[in-house]
Amino acid sequence: MQLSKMFPAFFVLLIQSMMTSNVEAFGCKDNYQVWGFPHAGCLKVTADGDQVTTIDAPWNEERSTYYCDLDSEYERQLCCAHDEDMGHTFYPDRLINNCKQIDGSGFQWPLLSYWPSGSPQDQPNNKTPPGL
Repeated sequence: MQLSKMFPAFFVLLIQSMMTSNVEAFGCKDNYQVWGFPHAGCLKVTADGDQVTTIDAPWNEERSTYYCDLDSEYERQLCCAHDEDMGHTFYPDRLINNCKQIDGSGFQWPLLSYWPSGSPQDQPNNKTPPGL
């Protein structure tokens, strides 16, 4: 086979592997704290407060990585057990059973609806602030 015919196929595989490694760099696949939960994404609670919606994390040009802060509705990082957990709306029991926070802690329902200081990225444990 000619090298010129293999060249485009090589680039397709290279680009695909780069995309995969960037998603892995988000912090789930090789993170021992969330072993078994390799799929990285972002989470929001639906308007009615009864369900959650997940998305694949968007690319952040400034940080050169995937990061949840680009969409103000989907600010919380999560790692899920199945690829099917990304890009869907589902009830809290599926979130609790199939997903973990980036630090390895489980989700509790209801989710804390506000962050007392800083970005949600700085509040990974989903705990009620002191004094409330």
